[in-house]
Formats: sequence, structure tokens, C-alpha cells
Amino acid sequence: MIDGNAILQQVDPEHRDLFREIFMDEDSDEEFLGFNTDDLENDEGTADFEETWSHGNMDVRNLRFRGEKKINVQIPENAEIIDFFKLYVTDEFIDEILVQETNKYAQDFFNSPQAQNLKPQSRFHKWTNVTLDDMKRFIAMIMGMGLVQHHNIQDYWSKDEMLETPFFGKTMARNKFLLIMSLFHLNNNENQIPRGQVGYDPIFKIRRVYHQTISRQSFMTCTTLEKT
Repeated sequence: MIDGNAILQQVDPEHRDLFREIFMDEDSDEEFLGFNTDDLENDEGTADFEETWSHGNMDVRNLRFRGEKKINVQIPENAEIIDFFKLYVTDEFIDEILVQETNKYAQDFFNSPQAQNLKPQSRFHKWTNVTLDDMKRFIAMIMGMGLVQHHNIQDYWSKDEMLETPFFGKTMARNKFLLIMSLFHLNNNENQIPRGQVGYDPIFKIRRVYHQTISRQSFMTCTTLEKT
């Protein structure tokens, strides 16, 4: 089993309280299950910052747009922010990547020897597969936490008059949110090529999200580039 204290020492000091609150919560006394120590290390194959830059004047190729620049999809006349958000983050994307990969990772974990060591009071015993609606709520709450910031993640569910933010408690229970965060995945770990081997992908964990974003961008716009 991964040593949670060893991982904690690799986290920036300013983020340790939040890390401890989410992934080493005293209610379950479980360590974060969504990654291993390799995920906290820098990519050994990445060159030093200075080595990626060149000094002196360089020939620059200009890229000229040609064609009509427009959005290639139908937008409601009185479109709101959520309408544009859904152009990129579709229900199919959420269900086929976020929901399915998270549920698969959870199933793999609960079938592993590590799951047999869970303490009786662990919140992981309450896990149920997430649904499309669950994941939409989870995404909304993650975005909301970027707008409304608390020092302690537990404060989002606080009933204290000075701290209470009703949106979070009404959207999802605390333990369910923390469970999804602990088991959240975007790709199948079984397909990941180990570091140092041919074909290793440093952004494997988010590769499918990257491809989705690029493909949606190409689908929605008509602009093309012409090298000069």
C-alpha cells in the first residue's frame, strides 16, 4: 500500500492541508487511491527549461488564415454561457470518458487486494457507480470551487453562518463528492505504457480529453491555416 505520509512530503507545503483533508481524511483514514508516487515526479525525459529555448534571431513562418471564419454549429439566438460550454463538454463525452472510466477504475480497485484492507468505517464501502447526472453535478461543483474558495474543503458543506454555501450541499453530499474525487479517472490505466518505454505518453491520463477538445474545435469552426 502507498505510504500516504511519504506522498504528502512531495506535495507543496501550501497545499498539504487540502491534500490531507481530501485524501487522508480521518473519517476513513484512507490514502488517496487515484494515483501513485510516479504521478508526483517530474518526467525524467523532459529537458531542462533552458534546453528548450534557442538564442538569437530565428526564421519565423507566418500562418495566414484563409476561408470564412465562423462557428460551424447552430447557436440559440439568446445563447447563455452553458450553451457554449455544452459545445465542448457534451453528454456523450461525459458519459463515455468521465463516467465509464471512473466506474471502471473503481471496479478495478474494489477487485484488488488493496480493497481487502479497507477499514470497516471507510467511506469507500459506500461507493456506488456514478451516473451521468452525478458526474455533471461533480463538474459543476469543481467549477464552483474555483469561484468560491474556502481554506478547508469541508467548509463547502459547513452550516456555519459565515461559511455556508448552500449550492454545494444541495448539489451533492460531501462523502459522495470526495468518493468521486478519489476514484476519478479519464483513461484506462491498463493501456498506459510505462515511463522509459517506447510509446510512453506523458499526458496519457488526459489524452482522451485533449483529443476531444481538439476534435470539437475542428468540428465547430471553418477556419484553416495556410503556410507562407
